[in-house]
Amino acid sequence: MSFKWVSAQQCRDQATESWKFDGFGDEDDRDMFRQFTQDVGAALCSRDSGITFIQRTRTSSWVVRDDCPWAIGYIAYTDNRVEKTGGWKPTYCVYAWSIHNDKYSSGNSSRCIKTSSNANTALKLAKTFLRRPSPKRLAGVSHGVLQKGMRNEFEKVRKGANETATKVVDIVTSVYGTNRNNNKRLYKELKHLIDMGHEFLDPTFKSDVAAMVLADETLGTSTIDNVPFYCVMMYESRGRNVFDVVKGKQTNPYTADLEESHIRYTEDMLPEDLTRKLAVLQMLDSEDFVDGVGVCAGHGVYYVLAD
Repeated sequence: MSFKWVSAQQCRDQATESWKFDGFGDEDDRDMFRQFTQDVGAALCSRDSGITFIQRTRTSSWVVRDDCPWAIGYIAYTDNRVEKTGGWKPTYCVYAWSIHNDKYSSGNSSRCIKTSSNANTALKLAKTFLRRPSPKRLAGVSHGVLQKGMRNEFEKVRKGANETATKVVDIVTSVYGTNRNNNKRLYKELKHLIDMGHEFLDPTFKSDVAAMVLADETLGTSTIDNVPFYCVMMYESRGRNVFDVVKGKQTNPYTADLEESHIRYTEDMLPEDLTRKLAVLQMLDSEDFVDGVGVCAGHGVYYVLAD
């Protein structure tokens, strides 16, 4: 997808440098842009609350919402053409996650832009496309952080299972797979001897076999297979914390299913298990995965593993 998700905080951090960019426009262009911003602001605020414009360049501004961790797009009065054939020809521009301009390939940022030389047409474009994404879509923006944490955690377990197995005999899991040793003949025979209380000639060999069995059983319970989780997006609304919660299921190490529906909680109504795990994640740095708890993706977004 060609839309680039930029956090609202990043937009604010970069705003102080915005005057350095897009230096082609003159004062008339900036006047046109200021009027366009006022018109778009009036139109959007009549429909939604919590809309803010953050300066992006001299003649463009990010559009952010109080209830969305990322900018939903930007508006501009600029010449968006790659090659300025015939000189500087500014138009009204609307860049939004919901725009899919099929004139451009999926990897081209212009795929998410619509332009018009008519202010009224541009205003209609802004009202149509500058809207809040669904919680499901927002839950998928940083979901890769959870996948990475889960894969890394499983890799630790898989590596441990291999290390214990090599102390006994050369039977190990594949580098990328999740196949276990528990169905291999030698493994089953060695485990049976342990279960029967067999006395090995080398006592350390017995402990190595026991460690291999335990590591293999742990590997079996650590496989990433239909692991339920919640995406929790926290933001402030009307002076209180609000939590949008989307349920999901990590079907395998690289794919997840997210539900279309979501539940909105206030802080006093948030379920106890989510409150407890969020408290843990809020003490950690972003992307520090905690097995059995989840990971903080930053910008008020958390992926919490379900009990």
